[in-house]
Amino acid sequence: MRKRIISVVIAAVMMIALFSATGVTLAVRTVLKGDCGESMTWELDSEGLLKISGSGTMKNFQPYESTRAPWYNDYWLTEKVVIENGVSTIGEWAFYNCKSLTSVTIPASVTTIGKNAFCECVALKEIYYGGTQAQWNSISVGEVNEKLSEALVHCSDTMLNEKDEPHDWAKKEVSAAIGDGLIPESLQKNYTGTVSRDKVAQLFIGLIEKVYGRKIEKIMADRSIEFKTGVFSDTSDRAVLAANSIGIIKGVGNGKFDPNGTLTRAQIAAIINRVAVFLGMDTTGYTHEFTDVEGHWVSGELGWPVHAGIINGVGNKKFGPEGQLTTEQTIVIAYRAFQSYSFPDIKRN
Repeated sequence: MRKRIISVVIAAVMMIALFSATGVTLAVRTVLKGDCGESMTWELDSEGLLKISGSGTMKNFQPYESTRAPWYNDYWLTEKVVIENGVSTIGEWAFYNCKSLTSVTIPASVTTIGKNAFCECVALKEIYYGGTQAQWNSISVGEVNEKLSEALVHCSDTMLNEKDEPHDWAKKEVSAAIGDGLIPESLQKNYTGTVSRDKVAQLFIGLIEKVYGRKIEKIMADRSIEFKTGVFSDTSDRAVLAANSIGIIKGVGNGKFDPNGTLTRAQIAAIINRVAVFLGMDTTGYTHEFTDVEGHWVSGELGWPVHAGIINGVGNKKFGPEGQLTTEQTIVIAYRAFQSYSFPDIKRN
């Protein structure tokens, strides 16, 4: 069965080469996919991009036939690896034979890289890391990963003077969101890094103001909602206070908001749902099939955002509620939310 799959892949690659030579462009498509952890999936496309999505710990692999990484036999196709935010561990021997691999995107959520994970990655030149240089230095890296130290590492605090743009999958929606005036300038950079809680508050308060065509203070006054100040000891940001006052983002306890902290997938889903309710939409009665949020606080607020196609699961009927979000993911989700919102009592300006 495996040989048959490989034969199909080889044929597909030959066809791509043929069409390229004749000037015909083929759409990027998934070649192979599967799971590589309890809440983690992988997908290899026809352009050599291996994307790993989900949350938690990646499986550990071995260099033996029955225990190799599931993409091992197709290592020669893999030119780029993108690991999405939420993954905490890169498994042992994960990419050791990917000799065509030139770049890897690693999120700030990764704290451990297993031994031999990048052994024999002789073409690896660049690493795009979502966290700071200090965070990169604190990652626990297993033995025989010298290729990592030989590559050029772009960290979030060093990329500001380099080319800083979203990944290809996000470019269209990020550009549209910026063009529609939905994205504050502070979020128009560090696209692959994590997004802070205060910036998410600014994003969604700005979105609400865009819908109504007036400032949040006026919107709240018209609804007789008190603008609560002095609530948090660690921030007096206008958008944060407004978001808390209208009930879309809460603090973390003990009178703190943690403005520089990060948001999880569960929290962003809840914000999307609460903004919809604030806009007058009925989000009740929608369900989901995720098995990893049973009893989780977000379960009751997850149905509508998933039904509307704003935020999806990570595969295998898992949602990955504790996975973190990058700036580009947050912008795309906010843009999709804006398109999905209806306004029963409001005319969009």
